[in-house]
Amino acid sequence: MPRVSILFSRDSVRIVRHRRVTAAALAGASAAVLLAGQASAFPQQTTVQGPVGGDIGGVWLSVQQILPEFRIQYPRPAEGRPVPFKVGPIPADMELIAGKHPKGAVITEMTDVAKCQEYGILVGDIVTKLNASPITDAAVFEKAVTDVPPTVVVTIRRPAIQLTTARLIKIKYTAAKSESGGMSAVSGEKADAQILDVVLPFAAKLEETRTTHKLWQPSAADFKSLGESWAQLPPNNPPLFVKGSNRLVAASDFDDALSSDESLKDSKFAFMADLEGNPIRGSASSKIVDVYGWESVTPQRIEGSYVTVTMAAAPFPINIEFKGRFVMTRVADWSDKDDQLRKAAADKKPKENLDAYKLAPEVPQPAKPTAP
Repeated sequence: MPRVSILFSRDSVRIVRHRRVTAAALAGASAAVLLAGQASAFPQQTTVQGPVGGDIGGVWLSVQQILPEFRIQYPRPAEGRPVPFKVGPIPADMELIAGKHPKGAVITEMTDVAKCQEYGILVGDIVTKLNASPITDAAVFEKAVTDVPPTVVVTIRRPAIQLTTARLIKIKYTAAKSESGGMSAVSGEKADAQILDVVLPFAAKLEETRTTHKLWQPSAADFKSLGESWAQLPPNNPPLFVKGSNRLVAASDFDDALSSDESLKDSKFAFMADLEGNPIRGSASSKIVDVYGWESVTPQRIEGSYVTVTMAAAPFPINIEFKGRFVMTRVADWSDKDDQLRKAAADKKPKENLDAYKLAPEVPQPAKPTAP
């Protein structure tokens, strides 16, 4: 590509300088929003539906233990058992990812190895649904096997490729109180949840679980260190997300879709984060939807079911779904210290010296043509 040199007059430089100043102002304004806004790294909004009932404010580390869920479809054999495997109860050592009261049945034996290999079924897979029948345990599975249509659809989760992820979430909670008859009551609640797009100090350990498929949990020292340093954590560069919206819905206000969601059956609240991915990271259009089913809520710990779905646009839409469990641990009180530090850093950033640009000499105006 040829290099083009351009000479500017002083008037044109003033225009260019004005445009550079305007662009710098816009860039600075964008940086201020990203650095000084409550989102810490990207704009988010939160809506609350139904009563919260307690102070959930603070800085929370959510650790998710997840595994992929997918469906295997094949024609029912003309004779014999409709499925080429046997199942049993989910073992206790899967509690971290399946919960204390797990639902499903684990594949314990291949009765037809060739068919299992053909369909991609492994010993250790957890069956959660057989066609339209939810599988809560091995006995329910055996009952469902007796009535299978010509096309068999097995929904499984695969512990063989499990992994651990984490998010740092800051929640500001406020409650207005009213007095009536000498009694105090909560008259209104607000919650502002912000997912912080920062580099966690144990990011390397989390990344390692993607290759080893061994679940990881933070230590007491990890929690203590994070509680002291969360406000100074560097942002992801480039950011993971560009914007998001969050919903916190009490079980009493679940709509039909939430009420029918099997993963939220035991939940007191559903916390949903709808996050738009950053196209700079290689996806022209991607969205991540996180759904937390808050089953147990205390001032220091929240736990329950977790579902994350990545909707990526390739030549055709691809949805990748992981399910499992989460534990949120409160590591610090709510604070805007991180916002203040980022704003101070932005204010200290040196301004561009526009006078450093050299000006081209004045170019005389062309002479007016004279009449012949």
